[in-house]
Amino acid sequence: MEVKPIAIDKQIDNVLFGQSDNEIKEVNKKVEFIVTNIDKVISVNGSVVFNPMVIDGNIWYNLSKPPKMFEHILNSNARDYYYPIQYANIKLKED
Repeated sequence: MEVKPIAIDKQIDNVLFGQSDNEIKEVNKKVEFIVTNIDKVISVNGSVVFNPMVIDGNIWYNLSKPPKMFEHILNSNARDYYYPIQYANIKLKED
């Protein structure tokens, strides 16, 4: 399953003029959906991701799998990359 970006063509307008109420609702639904299904996330913008998590509307992740001996450390909040969920193309594994 692929979750498409929302209003990616309006990024500059959103910064200058703000988001519409409808767009804010769509983004909140997408964030909530990704939070609920975070364990199914397999890629962000075409890159395979590991240890994804959501913080403040952003999806945080690593691009490489950690060695087994460090997995317990990465279960904390340490992530190398993030992207706003609103503008992210997120792929989920199917059930």
